Amino acid sequence: MHKSSMLRNVKDEARMQTQPQETPALVETERVANLLSSGQEQGMVVHCLVQLSNSPFPLRVSIVYGSNEEHEHQLRWKNLVAFDPGPSTAWLVSGDFNEMRYSTEKQGVQFSTLQWLHKFNAYLENCNLHDLQQFVVVQERLSDDQATLHSLQVALLLDPLNQGLIEEETRERRRYAQSLHTEEEVMRQKARLN
Repeated sequence: MHKSSMLRNVKDEARMQTQPQETPALVETERVANLLSSGQEQGMVVHCLVQLSNSPFPLRVSIVYGSNEEHEHQLRWKNLVAFDPGPSTAWLVSGDFNEMRYSTEKQGVQFSTLQWLHKFNAYLENCNLHDLQQFVVVQERLSDDQATLHSLQVALLLDPLNQGLIEEETRERRRYAQSLHTEEEVMRQKARLN
């Protein structure tokens, strides 16, 4: 049996409230006890309220598509801020913002792009949103962890009884294993989308 189904066809236990515009989405029905509201489109943002089966608290989810049009940037953030559930409620915002957080994300950044970079970070800060670092720059972290582990192992070959190096290598092995696991999770997520 396929784990996902269209939002309109979620199992009978899922309750859906009528919204101005229902939007199809994929839901893992084994993990969702009740869908408290279906998608509501507001410009380039779709909002959902989901009750997970393993949590007593609802999760607010916003899916974003970032247009390249400047006037639509402000509309998108207005829609996000209007849905902001406050600091005591879990809120996941995901999607394609078509924005950069850091100037290092693109080569040859122009001054106008830097202005939007600062605005984008200010919007994130105003909404109290933070990157989930676990899924950010996975390949880079994996390469860094692999290089660090390799240099520790080379150092251990030269000084195999050094207790400090042994402990550090053990910690780095755990970190590298976690990075491998994270990469696997990201690949699994990407495979579900295809």
